[in-house]
Amino acid sequence: MKKIIFVLIMSVCLFGCEKILTRFPEDQLTSDNFYTSLADYNKGLTGCYKTLQAIYNDNDITAYGEDMSDDTREPGFAAWSDPFKMFLKTNSNSISGIWSNDYRMIYNCNAFLDVLTKYSPKNAVETAEVKAMEGEAHFLRALAYFNLVRFYGDVPMVTKTFATPSDSYGLGRTLVAKIYSDVIIPDINLAVAQCYQKGAAPLKGQEARATSGAALYFLSKAYLQQGDYTNAQTALKKLIEDKQGGTFSLMTTYADVFDVNKKYNAESILEAGFSIASGQPSNFYAHIGVDIATVMNVRNIVTNTIMGSCNLLSDFTASGEKDRFVATVDSGKVSYAVPPLQPFRQKFAPKYADYVKYLNTKTDYNYMIARYADALLMYAECLWKAGNNAGALQYINQVRTRAKMPALSANTTIDIDLILHERRMELTFEGQRYFDLVRTGRAIAVISKFLRTKVGTDSPPANNPDIAPEQLLLPIPVSEIQKDPTLVQNPGY
Repeated sequence: MKKIIFVLIMSVCLFGCEKILTRFPEDQLTSDNFYTSLADYNKGLTGCYKTLQAIYNDNDITAYGEDMSDDTREPGFAAWSDPFKMFLKTNSNSISGIWSNDYRMIYNCNAFLDVLTKYSPKNAVETAEVKAMEGEAHFLRALAYFNLVRFYGDVPMVTKTFATPSDSYGLGRTLVAKIYSDVIIPDINLAVAQCYQKGAAPLKGQEARATSGAALYFLSKAYLQQGDYTNAQTALKKLIEDKQGGTFSLMTTYADVFDVNKKYNAESILEAGFSIASGQPSNFYAHIGVDIATVMNVRNIVTNTIMGSCNLLSDFTASGEKDRFVATVDSGKVSYAVPPLQPFRQKFAPKYADYVKYLNTKTDYNYMIARYADALLMYAECLWKAGNNAGALQYINQVRTRAKMPALSANTTIDIDLILHERRMELTFEGQRYFDLVRTGRAIAVISKFLRTKVGTDSPPANNPDIAPEQLLLPIPVSEIQKDPTLVQNPGY
């Protein structure tokens, strides 16, 4: 934990830490001499958002969340051996990026909220802006904690800045239920009440900022993760039917959603923004395997992380999918490779022939953290759970029809497998599949079967045992436990 706090403090020098020093040199940027106007506070809030570019880039949540799902396979290997894919992790497989990046965002938000209390709005417009900024900081802190509890389970709960780094030692781990009840849910509720709605005039040119609609979306997702369908349905009704977060709608075509020229579109709820011109490009598109990258002449940019599984391809083709298949994954074939079929992710990425253009620059493609189609499918799931089959079909069919899939008939019997299938087809490679399987209690059965079943060139060992339940969480980074022994390791590690 010492290391975490030290990194956070050093990484957010923009905010300073006023309790550590009592007097600040005039030639240094600190919280006391930087924040002199509302525009300065807006820049400080931007510092809170900036961490999203690390969390949703090429080697963090986007990599490990997909690696543990059945949507991906090990690229280019005959024997499956990756400990994350095979759920054979030990404490030597602990990773620090997800932990440190999310705690960095938590620290940034805590520090920003501390200094924001010092500003006195001069008029009604400034009052609304300060309330919105406060809501957004709480939202981002909740999002970071939501990421952490889903990957690690119990984690340290920190909702204030400390006078010195040593004050944070010995916190131990707070139960997941308390993180939800004391931080995630109240923080998001505050954001629902105070953030601007989507399309509000003050957000013109600042579309990356979180809205009350984004807060309602994550409120519902947080409730679903806890199995609370009633409160999730209430939040989704406010978002979808009552339009309390602003107006969202599906894009005309499925491909439109991911068009780089249509960022922050009508379907977008929250995006992590990237820009070559501003020196903040995305490398997420490089999640392809070495074999296919060699054919594409872009081998030196690949991360060899996310390759579509033949299990996924089979699901697309067996279901008669076309639009979602084409926009999601390319089943390229490499004659010399083992296996020869090398499917790779196309969402948030250039066309196959254009990859070489981004060898040195990376891309401008944003990462869509949340979108309206997901909200519609969550609402359908809640309605089904409440016994409203007709209402559930209405929202499932909205999503299917946009994807040029036939609507399900009125007498279709909905079950959790149908819902998970629809979510898989719609949301592949968007960081949803693994957590959907975990929250519905289907992860061990579905992924265990995947890890011992040959489909096409997916050839995992046929005798793989079921995943051990403790493997569904990541190990706490060993480096953090070494610094703070109250961070007890997860069971099984």
